[in-house]
Amino acid sequence: MIKARVDCCQESADPFVDMVVNLARVSHCTYQYGDGYGAPDIRAKDRILSVIIQPITIEKCINILDKKHDLIGFP
Repeated sequence: MIKARVDCCQESADPFVDMVVNLARVSHCTYQYGDGYGAPDIRAKDRILSVIIQPITIEKCINILDKKHDLIGFP
């Protein structure tokens, strides 16, 4: 079912099927990377600190976009 779902790459007409597929994706991601709550490790702490304590400033975002445009060749 999942292989067929990936092959067609579109939402089904049945919202229940979409919900089940999305639940499987969330479960896989939580199992693979952890939830950061049950067994917290240094990666979870670093993620939280990077989002809350050390947020990305607007200037950094603008500089990153400018560099990408320069590399790609956009005016």
